[in-house]
Order: sequence, then C-alpha cells, then structure tokens
Amino acid sequence: MYMLSIGIVNFNKDNMLPMKLIEQLASMKCAIYMIHYYDDYIKIIKNTPEIKHWLFSGSDYNPNSSKSPKMNTEILNIENRKFMMICYSMEIFCKLLGYNLGYDDESTKRVSKYYDGYFNKTIEAWRNHKYFLLDSAETKNESIEKLGVLDNKVMTATYKNKSDFLLIQWHPPYTKDGVDLLKKWLV
Repeated sequence: MYMLSIGIVNFNKDNMLPMKLIEQLASMKCAIYMIHYYDDYIKIIKNTPEIKHWLFSGSDYNPNSSKSPKMNTEILNIENRKFMMICYSMEIFCKLLGYNLGYDDESTKRVSKYYDGYFNKTIEAWRNHKYFLLDSAETKNESIEKLGVLDNKVMTATYKNKSDFLLIQWHPPYTKDGVDLLKKWLV
C-alpha cells in the first residue's frame, strides 16, 4: 500500500507539537515529516520534491507583533506543491500578501457553523483564533478567493500562484468536517 508523505511546518511556541493534527494524519496512514518555522523550511520544501503536501500549523503567537515568526516571502516562488495554512499560518500568509488583520477576543476555542465553498455546504469548524482576515478587507490580490465567511471573518480561502494554497482560520482535526477537509485536500 502506498503511504502519502506529508510535511508539517510547525509554528507553535516552545516547539509544542500539533498532536491532534499529527494523530489525525497518522490515522489516515500518512508519513509525516515535521520541521519547525526556524528551520530553513523554504530550502527543505524545495529539496523534497517527493512531498507535495505541506501543512503550516497554527500558533498562539500574535501575528501583528514584530517579535513573532513571519512567513518567508520565498514561499510564493515554490512551484507544484499544495499548502494548507492553518489559523496563525493563514494570518501571517495574509500579512505577507499585504492584508491587515482584524481582532476579536471572542473567537477562541469553539465550534462554529458557516457555509464553506470548498465543500459547497454548511460545515462545523473548530476555531481558536483572535486575529483574522476581514471579509470586507480591500482586495490586495485577485488570486485570493474567499470561500467561507463567518461574521465578516474569512474562514476559508484559496490562493493560486505557482502552488495552490488553502487558507483556513480553523483547525481541521477537531471536527468531522475538518477531517473531511484533510481527506479532500490530500487527493
């Protein structure tokens, strides 16, 4: 049986591992290659062409702080990969593209329902974020397609460039719809 190799770039503080994500991917028979944001992840991704799918984890860093890790602009020059930017990684990816983020202290640790165009149905998504891309944010790049919005917060979007980026403002391994998202994205 063929085992799909998945890369994870971990942005968590203190090297905390995204265990729910790792456990879910392992249960789906994926081989996981973990690196951290402070590694030269651009070089590693470019030098591992056999890994086509890369997830960038969430984190409780403040994406607006100059002391927090940022997204390397070279990510936009990598070709023929699929990237999933989860929560904090979505936030710093949007900042990389020139967007400002909104703030809402009420958006942490809860399941919410919203219509998601990636699925073409209403889904349940586990949220744990305070910063987000506003749906009303001025379009800085026509390549971003907003697929799901909840209370003026972009929950799901895609960005097409040299690679495909799925941006999600929620954490997939916590709900059935999230697990379905991982399965669909891994195809």
